[in-house]
Amino acid sequence: MVAEVTYKGLMPSDWIALTSILVDVLAMLISAFVAVWIVRKIQYQLDTEQKLRDYFLSEMLSIRNGYRKILDDIFRHDMRPRDFTQRMSSLNIMSADIMEHMKAKYNIDDTQLVRFQVELNIFVSEEPVFMEAYRNNDVLIFSPTFEMNLSQFEGRSNTIFNDIFVSIYKMV
Repeated sequence: MVAEVTYKGLMPSDWIALTSILVDVLAMLISAFVAVWIVRKIQYQLDTEQKLRDYFLSEMLSIRNGYRKILDDIFRHDMRPRDFTQRMSSLNIMSADIMEHMKAKYNIDDTQLVRFQVELNIFVSEEPVFMEAYRNNDVLIFSPTFEMNLSQFEGRSNTIFNDIFVSIYKMV
């Protein structure tokens, strides 16, 4: 005859089953906690990365709009040589700084943007009208032919900024 040992009315097999259930519940709670923690950590990193990309995009849009404003002022005969020089210098410094960070973070090539900046500066500042107007800081009034060529240059250069914008988000 086998003696049955009970504690508080439960058989040993009942205690084993109860312990197994408690271990399973504890394992599920720990798994749920770890899953929530991982999801939050990943979401935080994704949010941070998105904010950084949005910041870079905003800065590049501001720089592009600065160059567009310069060209608009030239076309409206509302630009003086010293203003042109100062604004180009400011935009070049801003873009060099932001591109340095974007190049390090996203490996974005800045050679096209630098080429655009140099070509625009040379295109405008080496025009005889610019040199004549620079002495007295007179308003720049270029010939229609020059303005047409400048407009074509602007059209060809639009893709530079668009390529940078795409590159910012391409590596998501």
